[in-house]
Amino acid sequence: MAVETSKFSQEQSVQEREIEKNLVIETAQINQNRQVELTEIDKVLEVEQSRIGQELSLQLIDEDRNISVADKQVDTANAQKNQLVAEAGKAEAEIGVIAVQQTKEAEWQREVAVIGAEAQAQPIERLADAVLAEAMAKAQGEMAHMEARNVAEQRVLVQEAIMELIDGSADIVEQLMRPVEKIDSIKILDMGGSEGQKDGVNRSTMGRLANNLLDTGAISPMLKELFDFADVDAEKIANKISEYLSSLTRRES
Repeated sequence: MAVETSKFSQEQSVQEREIEKNLVIETAQINQNRQVELTEIDKVLEVEQSRIGQELSLQLIDEDRNISVADKQVDTANAQKNQLVAEAGKAEAEIGVIAVQQTKEAEWQREVAVIGAEAQAQPIERLADAVLAEAMAKAQGEMAHMEARNVAEQRVLVQEAIMELIDGSADIVEQLMRPVEKIDSIKILDMGGSEGQKDGVNRSTMGRLANNLLDTGAISPMLKELFDFADVDAEKIANKISEYLSSLTRRES
């Protein structure tokens, strides 16, 4: 029993040593494999990191390039903006100068025009005043002429009426004197006639008698006014009447 126990113990020790040896070998193998894997992993990581770094570098380069381009574009835009602002300011200044010049020129032209207009207006005003005065004088003259013509035409009409009356005065007096013809005798006193004239009655006496008849007649005022207006000699009418009275006297004698 003891021998078997000892033998079992020896075999167990051998097995344990084999197991430990195998464990050491396997552990070394595992460590070696692990180291190889770690090395491979490190290589892969290094390669990946290098690739990623390159890509990042390329991206950064592209971004830097884009940023640079953008900055250049911004600078260009700012430069163009500044140029446009400068050109606008210059144009505005030029426009201001031109506006000032045009304003001054317009004011000068206006002053020249005013001076010229005043210079032209003075003789024109004098001429207008003269024309107006002449027109007024002409109009007044025409009005006076028309008034005189109207008065003259009225006088002519009245004259014509009176002359017709004179032409028919014999008939009128004859009609007026018909009641007298019925008287048997008419005595006419001496009206201042000279000797040698029949019964002291002559043409002058008959004229004075006719005048007396006209002066004492009921229509004398109206006749005088008509004679004065028509510029007709009343003596002429009296002579007409005296002629008729003389003819009556001759018929009575």
